[in-house]
Amino acid sequence: MKVFISWSGERSHRAAQLLKGWLKCVLQATEPWLSSDDIERGSLWFQDVTNTLGGCNIGILCLTRENRNAPWILFEAGGLLKGLSTNRVCTFLVDLEPKD
Repeated sequence: MKVFISWSGERSHRAAQLLKGWLKCVLQATEPWLSSDDIERGSLWFQDVTNTLGGCNIGILCLTRENRNAPWILFEAGGLLKGLSTNRVCTFLVDLEPKD
């Protein structure tokens, strides 16, 4: 099961890296995908992100106070919601409360 991990900004990126490692250890059947690790240098990065978004059924958005309204986070959330009946999008709140 491929899991798309979305991030934007340094704090969110650090959380996403830790989350990716944790997912690999705890849920061995998952294939966490993180753009900073899984896009080859020199590749068409936008196409890689778009293709991966299309192939994932689960996405985790690493949200911080700084990025909760960032265009990139909103773009990736929209890409994950393309098949709302089967896809799942979760939030990983770094310095936010659920009410935020």
